[in-house]
Amino acid sequence: LQFLHCRGVTASEHGRWEEATRQLQEQKAAELQEVRENFAEETQRRATAAAQEVAALTQEFHTRTEAEAQTFHAAQEELHREHRAATRKLQEVAEMAQTRCQQQEAELTTCQDTIMSLEKGHAVAQQELREEGRQQEVALATCRDKIVSLQEGHAVAQQELREAGRQHEVA
Repeated sequence: LQFLHCRGVTASEHGRWEEATRQLQEQKAAELQEVRENFAEETQRRATAAAQEVAALTQEFHTRTEAEAQTFHAAQEELHREHRAATRKLQEVAEMAQTRCQQQEAELTTCQDTIMSLEKGHAVAQQELREEGRQQEVALATCRDKIVSLQEGHAVAQQELREAGRQHEVA
C-alpha cells in the first residue's frame, strides 16, 4: 500500500481495484467453465454423429462389397467362357495357318526350282552378252582408231590450208 500511496493511489481506490479484479476473475472463470461445458457437449455430439456415420458407412460398405463380389464372380465366369471359346477359335486358326504354311512351302520349293532353272539360263545369256560386248568393244576400238586417223588428217589439212592462205596473202 505504501508503494501505491506514494503513487497517489488511496486505500479505497486500491480496494475497489482489488474488488474489480476479483469480480473480473470470477467472471472469466465462469466463462471458462461455460466454454469447457459447451466444448464437452459439442465433442460428445460430434463423437455420436461420427459413430453413427461410421456405422452407416460400414453397412453401406458391406452391402456394396457383397454386390460387387457377386458382380465380380459373374464377370469372372463370363471371362472363363470367353477364354474357352477364344482358345478353341485360336486352335482352329493355328490349324488353318499350318495348312497354309505347308502349301506355301510347296510353292516355295517350286519357285526355288524355277529360280535355279532361270539362273542357269541367265548364266548362258550373260556369257552370250559378254561375247557380244567384246565384239562391240573391238568394233568401238576400230571406230576410235578411224576417228583418230581422220582427226589427224583433218588437222594436217587445216594446217596446209592455213599455210596456203598465208602464201596467197604474201603473193
